[in-house]
Amino acid sequence: MRRFYEPKGRTKSKVLTVHAHDDGLVLVENEDKYREAFEAAGNTDRLVQLYTPYGGHCGFINELFPAVSAITAWVEKDEKPSLASVRAACPTCRFSDDLPRPWGLKVVERAQRGAPVASLVCSDEPNDCPPGSTCGAKHHCKHGGL
Repeated sequence: MRRFYEPKGRTKSKVLTVHAHDDGLVLVENEDKYREAFEAAGNTDRLVQLYTPYGGHCGFINELFPAVSAITAWVEKDEKPSLASVRAACPTCRFSDDLPRPWGLKVVERAQRGAPVASLVCSDEPNDCPPGSTCGAKHHCKHGGL
């Protein structure tokens, strides 16, 4: 994937993610950046994000079963899942209402060789674009702050 992968959110697929707030390997704040990519592409209707308060990296197996059922129903029957519908399907699962904090508050965006600044998505949060650039009107970083 060239030098670095930068998600664009341009997909015709339906995407459902499940992420634990206590994941120490892949920060939950990455989900905020992923949502920004879908917003910039105008595809928020194709993304559902679910969170658990526990499980670390891949230790929330009970929550994966209703998530797989939810994405299957979305693809096969066009029944878009929500936090409420997934909770109803699995009352003992511990899905969380808590959303991750903005990515830029946890990780300072930096320029990356192989990923042009204009390919980086943003939502005008602090540190959401590399130094010397700002978030533009189309949710992409722009050089020089113009």
